[in-house]
Amino acid sequence: MKFIMRCTNTRCNAVFTDEEKTPLTCPKCESPLNVHIFHDKVVKIDLDFFRSRTPTMWKFLPFLPITQAENIVTIGEGATPLLQANNINEDLNIKNLLLKNETINPTGSYIDRQISLGISVAKELGYVRAISLSTGNVGASVAAYSARAGFKSLCIVPSHYKAPKLQQIKFFGGNVIQVKSDSDKELMDIVVKGSRAFKAINLATTSLYNAFTNHGAKTIIYEIFEQMHTELPDLIVVPVGGGALFSALLQACLELKELHFIGELPRFLVVQPEGCHPFIDALEGNLTPEQVFQNPWKDVRTEISALAHDVPLDYGWFHLLKTQLPKADVVQGITVSDAETRSAQRLLSKREGIFVELASATVIAALLKASQHSDGLSQYNSVCPVLTGSGIMGMDREMEVAVPDAFPVGFDWEAVMRRFLA
Repeated sequence: MKFIMRCTNTRCNAVFTDEEKTPLTCPKCESPLNVHIFHDKVVKIDLDFFRSRTPTMWKFLPFLPITQAENIVTIGEGATPLLQANNINEDLNIKNLLLKNETINPTGSYIDRQISLGISVAKELGYVRAISLSTGNVGASVAAYSARAGFKSLCIVPSHYKAPKLQQIKFFGGNVIQVKSDSDKELMDIVVKGSRAFKAINLATTSLYNAFTNHGAKTIIYEIFEQMHTELPDLIVVPVGGGALFSALLQACLELKELHFIGELPRFLVVQPEGCHPFIDALEGNLTPEQVFQNPWKDVRTEISALAHDVPLDYGWFHLLKTQLPKADVVQGITVSDAETRSAQRLLSKREGIFVELASATVIAALLKASQHSDGLSQYNSVCPVLTGSGIMGMDREMEVAVPDAFPVGFDWEAVMRRFLA
């Protein structure tokens, strides 16, 4: 037995094994499930495991809730670089700034890790259809991995969904419909009904509706641990929309601590837009999941659509993990404006050569903002922002760069060289 799934409803507390092929939520009360993997029963894991090269995220199969390797559906996700910042570390006064560059995943974002796992689990459970909700990069990933697996797929997207992302889904052969609603709950209700009616896997990137998918994101931490020669950064900076990525990274850190590979947990700085920050409000107010879900964000005012969740659906997962934290200040929140984020996006591109989407740029904006405080970031020996997605996928008319007039053949090349290269 590799893992068990436990119902998160304390009145139910049902437990299921991997052999039982349990559905994505509790079959007794339909509550979310929490996956617990017995690492020590699967394979002998020691630090040498993290000293060999990672070819894809599937090196970390012992940490993932799938039993048969032949069911893995992969396009080469993971094994993304951890880059030493060459220039912006000076702007931020950070001794060791490490950029985890998830933009080079097959469809351009870390989501590929989640969907690769989700589709692989779906194959193991006997599904041939996939349905999902996407407010950002999920749709393209679901379409791509469904194509790889030979699945039919459908993606439900909100009315503010960007046209380039729609085109990417269709190019991978995925079906997509846009719904006139920006409510996460309303859109997810459509996905749930569709998954049940057509026996399709719900590839939601939230543990409320799929107990497996988000565990793929844990592999980011395992890779960083390997790339830092069996250490973790002092501070990890993560953008938050629904909270799934952050919760997965935190769970991975707790697993490494449980295995005695690390002594102290790193600190986390979670980032949300000023115009929509329900997760940070819940964090700072120490709210229960019930309080969060009953009070959705009323007035979204941000262009950072990938993080504009009116309800942080994975706050419940974090709430479960929070009981294992040694102290409250392990996790802190910060909000950034759209203007600060756009400025940070340009800075990262021009100073480090990495073009990220707005949701990713929030982590750089957060570091710039934090560096202006009296204590700044100088107390951290190493800081690692997670760059979650490529800016190419978010290109729109507002980001178009004016093309200069062409020079005549006999232009003064010395003057031009001095202008641009001096």
